[in-house]
Formats: sequence, C-alpha cells, structure tokens
Amino acid sequence: MKKRICIIILLFLSLFLVSCAKKINNTHFSKETLESFSLGEDFPKIEKEPTSLMSETNYFVFLTEEEYEEYSMEVYEYLYLNYYYVGTYYANGLVAEMFPRYEYKKLNKVYDFKASNHEFIYSTNNTEYEGGELITPCYMINIERVEETKFNLFSKSKYNTIIRLTTQYVYYPYE
Repeated sequence: MKKRICIIILLFLSLFLVSCAKKINNTHFSKETLESFSLGEDFPKIEKEPTSLMSETNYFVFLTEEEYEEYSMEVYEYLYLNYYYVGTYYANGLVAEMFPRYEYKKLNKVYDFKASNHEFIYSTNNTEYEGGELITPCYMINIERVEETKFNLFSKSKYNTIIRLTTQYVYYPYE
C-alpha cells in the first residue's frame, strides 16, 4: 500500500514538473501583440532557434554576448527612429511614500549596451510635457540577461536572455 501511494505521489510530481516547463516553440511576438504596444512588424526579430514565447509578452532566447549587445542596439535604434521620449527611467522619490516615482531619462552617447539589463521606454505621443506630468502612453521593452537555464527539465537547449514588452508609468522630470 505504501509503495502504491509513493508511486502515485511521484507520478503527480513528475506531471507537475513537466507541465511547468517552458516550451520551445520558435515563434516571435505576434502581429497583434506588437500592435498593442504600438510596434510595427519591422520591430527587430531574433532569427535564432531555439526560442520560446512563454506568453504574448515574454520571449526567451540564448544569445552570445555580441548578439545580445547587437540586438539591444538594434532595438534602441528602432525606437529612436520611430518614437518619442525614447530612453530609460530612474526612481526619484516615492508616491504616497510607498511606490517609487519613475522619471524619464534620455540616453546619452556613452550608454552601455553590454549591461545585463536594458529598460527602454518610448511613447507614440509627441506632446511637450511639463515637469511632473505623466508620459502617456508609455511602453517599455525590457531586455534582460539571466543565468543560463534549460527550457525544460528534459531539454538540452538553454536560454540566457528574456525580452519583455510592458507598459510603464513614467513622469517627465522637473527641470
């Protein structure tokens, strides 16, 4: 009886582990997802396999250091040529003494594209904001280097880069 219970528990655990695994599907962000973040179909794609689109907005891939730096530059250049308020943000104080208040920061010519995390923000609105006004809409592309991890328990393939599309609340800084 104890053996049967142990076997049943092991079966459930193994099914749970397999169901939580990241799947290799070698697809990119869909046209609809890109449109929802006001990105065109010419948004830089990574022509490499294996990759995994874990949700509509999270993309996993293995990139070398050079590929990572090159892709980060391509994304920044794409945003810089097509959008407004392209840059990043920084925390400047707290809102209601609990949440960080993020303010826009333009990138300068010495920006480090080798950094382990890039949080590029952009807007489709070219309004001239006063200090303290919320930039709307404000989207973010996060390109993050992570520790090499297998796509799933039984896979030989690994990923080390995650690309996320999100929205962000960012304010125009006081001058």
